[in-house]
Formats: sequence, C-alpha cells, structure tokens
Amino acid sequence: MGSFVLAFILGAIGIVLFVIGAIALRFGMIRPVASYVATEAAPAIQTAAAAVGGALREVGFGSPVAQSPDVRVKCRNCGYLETEDAEFCSKCGQRL
Repeated sequence: MGSFVLAFILGAIGIVLFVIGAIALRFGMIRPVASYVATEAAPAIQTAAAAVGGALREVGFGSPVAQSPDVRVKCRNCGYLETEDAEFCSKCGQRL
C-alpha cells in the first residue's frame, strides 16, 4: 500500500511539473530560463555537483578518482603512451 501512495504522489508531482513546463513553453519563457541556467547557475551547479560527488566518494560510494599525470609522451618505437618524466618506455624498453 505504501508504494502505491508514493507512486501516486510522484505521478501527481510529475503532472504538475509537466503543466508548468507546458505553460512556460506556451508563453516563451523557456529561452530566458535556459539562458539564465547556462550563464549564471551553471558554475554553481557544477561546483555543488563536484562537492557532492567528492563527499560520496569519501564515504565509499562510487569509484575513487585515479590521480594520473595529464601529459603523456608517445614512444617512437611501439607507440605506448608513457608519463612525461620517464626516460625509458615501460612496454618495449627503448629510450624516450
């Protein structure tokens, strides 16, 4: 019985949001709202999402972010991408 009530409430909320979206679309309010979100709110949303993701990883949810160097050097002999500070290729052993 509890899941039926929850489904009904979520369905009602969805219908209300659909009606609000249809009204906004009808009166041409989508473009101003979308441009606001794209310019003003996007950095705040990105910062909040990064903070929530980091907090979830700290408590054990999701995979930890691997810290890898950004710059890679391609071996001329085998084509393997090696770290920038390597002197020899770890795949074929040739000097980089």
